[in-house]
Amino acid sequence: MCEMSQWSDIYTEMGDPDLYVLRLIHKKAYEFAISFCKNRIVLEIGCGAGYGSKYLSQVARKVISVDTDESAINYAKKHYISPNVVYKKLENPMSLPFKSGTFDVIVIFQVIEHIPSENVSKFLKEVKRVLKEGGVALFTTPNRKFRLLPFQKPWNKHHYIEYTPRQLQKLLGKNFKHVSILGLTGKKELVSFEKRRVKKAQVSMFYNSFPIRVIIKIMQKQPFGHIKFFVKEVIKSQFLIRHPVRSHRESIVKSYGLDGLYYTKTELNKTMDLMAICKK
Repeated sequence: MCEMSQWSDIYTEMGDPDLYVLRLIHKKAYEFAISFCKNRIVLEIGCGAGYGSKYLSQVARKVISVDTDESAINYAKKHYISPNVVYKKLENPMSLPFKSGTFDVIVIFQVIEHIPSENVSKFLKEVKRVLKEGGVALFTTPNRKFRLLPFQKPWNKHHYIEYTPRQLQKLLGKNFKHVSILGLTGKKELVSFEKRRVKKAQVSMFYNSFPIRVIIKIMQKQPFGHIKFFVKEVIKSQFLIRHPVRSHRESIVKSYGLDGLYYTKTELNKTMDLMAICKK
């Protein structure tokens, strides 16, 4: 296992403690994935800035890293160079530019939620096609049960769909012969920290939805005191869920690291993020 001290300069230099747990979530996936990559030929789809690809390259035989964002690929080529990592711009995720059965491991972290539902099946068939027989595809994606209210659309404007553990199992099970779903959770303070961030986004989206804005606008014009009180409470509700004061947020950053998070097979609906291990 590689030393994790190298993660210290990733993200933290951006100085935003509100997103600290989210950053840990993303890093934890790579820490989990590295045990699958030793001496393997690895494909990462959606490599972003490239820090994860470079980390995996320490044990992998070779890592091919692709992303549709050309600026991300250019950044990775400058900042996360490694002799056995190749970064390429991906023109079309529905038609991967590789021969069938090329890769031992395929890493697809925080990607599937960005794919329109009508294209997901085609994308997964392509992933399966370029994966070797007996190979492993690893997916992570946000847990809908943790992030969204019932029937609520994703509040992240870049997400087409967010999956529950059951939905993810069913979707991936159509393409892979064995699918195991794990959930990411951790120490109580870390989970609560992320939950507050998510709740704030939930409330903001609810408050700013068209029906609610219309209802509030109409009710604000009514003369009855109890209606005005209700409106005031609804308006105030979007500010009720706050993070702790900055000093406390910074203490969380100093006190907790990747060892504060872990994957579990139980109570998946309560976990922050989902990890799917798919075998061909």
